Amino acid sequence: MKTSFNKLLITMAVTAATSGAMVNAAEPGRINFEGAVTDTPCGISADSLNQNVNLGQIGLENLNAGGQSERQEFEIELVNCQISNEDGAQNKVSISFNGRTAQGKTDELLTRGDAGDVVVKMFTDSEEPVEMDTAIESNFGAGEDSWMNTLHFYAIAAKSDGGTVTEGDFNTEATFTLTYQ
Repeated sequence: MKTSFNKLLITMAVTAATSGAMVNAAEPGRINFEGAVTDTPCGISADSLNQNVNLGQIGLENLNAGGQSERQEFEIELVNCQISNEDGAQNKVSISFNGRTAQGKTDELLTRGDAGDVVVKMFTDSEEPVEMDTAIESNFGAGEDSWMNTLHFYAIAAKSDGGTVTEGDFNTEATFTLTYQ
């Protein structure tokens, strides 16, 4: 009888200890993994696929006086490139951007939001304006069969030609396409 009573106490103690832990358990979390396999010489770094470039808070008077925001750099990193350098085959990449522009202003992205008459301009690292739907060519460096190449750019916000900037938030977007040669 004493042994049965001790077993009962042990069973009750274990049940009480584990049921309390189960009551305090948090909801399960979830991690989603995604990617894509492409038939191209290079992959694009996950950090480069969907980027946000914050142009900050810009003074209204500064923009209306012809000023601009501080330049904000961004890059597109090509990874695990399998480049064939024989006879110059596939040793270049061209990038072209696409976005909503004003008539005749292919280097100015129109913005949405409460701020009026603000445009976003993109530039290469050599300070050449980026025109939408125009290819920018880059050579791959010499070296091994598997490596990476990084394309550098920067963006600014400015006043649209003939406009008067009004206060508020703004945003715009550009997509990019890579072509290997």
